[in-house]
Amino acid sequence: MKSKHWLWFILVLALFLRWWQLEEWFHFTMDEELIAWRAWGLFELKRPFLIGGISPLQIHLPPYFYYFSALLLWPFQFDPIGWGWWAGIFSLVTIYWLYRYSRSLTATLLYTVSWAVVAFDHHYWPLFFNPLFTLLLLWFLKQKNNLGLILTLVLAVTADPSNLTLGLFVLLYRPRALKYWWLGAGIFLAPLLAFDLRHNWQNLAGIGRLLTNVAGKEPNWQALLLLPQSLSRFWYTAQTNLIEIYSYCIPYAQARLAVNPWLLIAAIVVTLLSWKQREIRLLLIAYFIGIGLFGLMGFSLFDHYLTGLMPVWAMATALVIKRLPKLFGTAVIIVFLAVNLYQFSRATNPYGLTNKKELIKWANQYLAGSNWDLESESKCHRENGLRYLFELSGNPPAKSFMDDNFSWLYPQPSIEGTVDKILLVTDRQESSGFEVQAEKTFGAITGYIFKP
Repeated sequence: MKSKHWLWFILVLALFLRWWQLEEWFHFTMDEELIAWRAWGLFELKRPFLIGGISPLQIHLPPYFYYFSALLLWPFQFDPIGWGWWAGIFSLVTIYWLYRYSRSLTATLLYTVSWAVVAFDHHYWPLFFNPLFTLLLLWFLKQKNNLGLILTLVLAVTADPSNLTLGLFVLLYRPRALKYWWLGAGIFLAPLLAFDLRHNWQNLAGIGRLLTNVAGKEPNWQALLLLPQSLSRFWYTAQTNLIEIYSYCIPYAQARLAVNPWLLIAAIVVTLLSWKQREIRLLLIAYFIGIGLFGLMGFSLFDHYLTGLMPVWAMATALVIKRLPKLFGTAVIIVFLAVNLYQFSRATNPYGLTNKKELIKWANQYLAGSNWDLESESKCHRENGLRYLFELSGNPPAKSFMDDNFSWLYPQPSIEGTVDKILLVTDRQESSGFEVQAEKTFGAITGYIFKP
């Protein structure tokens, strides 16, 4: 079979893996809800904006990713599942560029099937495009397209500050490629300066907050192991519950990085032995420096900061397999595919979008026409995303547990007084003491309706 036929097969397989159980697995919590509120408000409430999300560096980012996400959501009437359909399509773009850059069907196939990659590709949020940004940057460096490079770099950093490592990489590898830095700086800073001029330099004041926060933190030495840990997760990810893969909750985040020591050693060896290309070695060095500095400043570290390296890990693994005896290399590929497809078959998301939509449909039967309060009593996830979904359903709560975060985005202000009913959503036993009028469980989420 010709290479182009294999590539078509891989792309079809990739789309199947990324659209399978799309709504059941779709992750829609606080980070995604904020973007959805901005998208909905832009079109429905005619509220344009000059800043995007807040970064761990205490400074807001430019709004380009939010505007782009709003355009993607608009054809789906702002139902967040639209992002899931788009994510599958953009994943194909990433896989295609991986093949164009590496010319390796093995790397492309491994990337397509890796359960860690498939799980990340099911999650549309600011880090979703990191693998594509990395590949485009490498491609534009190869083609010596300095304008394409600076535009890609700006889009990457405006989506998420973890991509500052890509800027450091270009400085190490070919600093003259940044000849259009002034254009990139202008595109990046223009909306932020406009915002600060209108808001008494509040965003710029975030630099002071950053310095204050860093001064009181202990260094996070785990940063030094994050690169090989992420490579081993490309090969095998133990978690199949998607909430555990995506969650910021510390127990889940730590469990994701609790890698088998033999896998960790193998990852280090593969990383050291794979690369003869200077640009890839410098890219890994840039990531090591960037992640290391972030950790030494005392910030918490999460494996999703390294999603941009997933195509690189695919190429590294393919290079090692190529050096093995043919029969043994084929066996390694078969084992890789079998293990990752098995993990894929076991995947669940008890907090997925389907469960949340079904809960809303059920609750609205009891809450329609009343002033009611949405509350949460949960261990970690707090069922974020529900406040926005109730707004889309046409029956928003009069007040909710998310008002401190999102009330400035609502079409109507929350009330201060008493309510007729309360909907409590929780992933543990309810203990309010009130007489429950109705209750039902959806995945890991149970809804209780009662009068205060």
